[in-house]
Amino acid sequence: MAASDTEWNALVDAAKSEGGLVVYSSLSGVEISFEKFEQAYPEIPVTVERAPTSDLITRLDQEGAVNAQGADVTMHSQSGWFDTSNEASRFAALKVGPEQAAAGWEKHLAGQSYPFVFSNAYIVGYNTKTGRPVKNMSEFLDVAANAKIGIIDGEISTAQSFLYSRWQKEYGDDFLKRLAGLDYTVYSSNVPLAQGLAAGEIDYGIGLAPSTVLDLKGEGAPVDYIVPDEATSGVPYHAAVLNNAPHPNAAQLFVNWLMSKDGAGQFVAHHSPASTPVATTGSIPWGQIPTPEDSGWTQQNHDEFIKSEWAPLFG
Repeated sequence: MAASDTEWNALVDAAKSEGGLVVYSSLSGVEISFEKFEQAYPEIPVTVERAPTSDLITRLDQEGAVNAQGADVTMHSQSGWFDTSNEASRFAALKVGPEQAAAGWEKHLAGQSYPFVFSNAYIVGYNTKTGRPVKNMSEFLDVAANAKIGIIDGEISTAQSFLYSRWQKEYGDDFLKRLAGLDYTVYSSNVPLAQGLAAGEIDYGIGLAPSTVLDLKGEGAPVDYIVPDEATSGVPYHAAVLNNAPHPNAAQLFVNWLMSKDGAGQFVAHHSPASTPVATTGSIPWGQIPTPEDSGWTQQNHDEFIKSEWAPLFG
């Protein structure tokens, strides 16, 4: 629902008096991005509780089951959780500020209370001492025959299974079988895989979101990455205000900031390669990174793919 200028100004004043907010996020390195919000609103310090998506969902569901106040806002990559939580009325109705309304966010939202704030292109990470960049997954299979490989578990999200299904479609029905023939280790999340890559335990990491690799590269670790030039997809990140948020006005203001050009600029600056609904310098045009949501890849598709394609080889 779009707020008038008067309503929005009152919300901002109320947000400043609430003293802060808590964000549950699965995205690595968000603290530096959120500093820009704190600079704009110094009265509202942001506390970030960060964990892998599966752990966040468990915590959110446990708190929701007993109506325990924890997060004001959550932002993570499991689209299906946002769908079911929205249907269960776990989110506060989003108030769209004047700036966001002018940017067309009511159309983007299409009646939902949780905006799709950006997507991250999946990458192939490599250890710069033991691996080398590749153009795409076809070349990867050729160069990785004698390498140690890290693979993100396809079961963790619809976004992950959608990526593997795209590779299977692009490179043939035997793609996953060829992948399973390599010297691989399956990881449950991005953080341990990226750390293993930096430590030299593996030479390549596939199915990775880029944020953890970027963090380690910035710290001087021997890691780098490429975005495949074909058949890649993206990790979708939605955000929502919990309906029992302890700081409801600050939460509304924060989610609107995520939807703003300033917020989009932080995603591009710290979480590239990124695509944002609000065009900003350096962002990949919206819609050019396929995601499960815009491609019709449902939870049912995910479950069937895991049962028939993934689990027999990697389960």
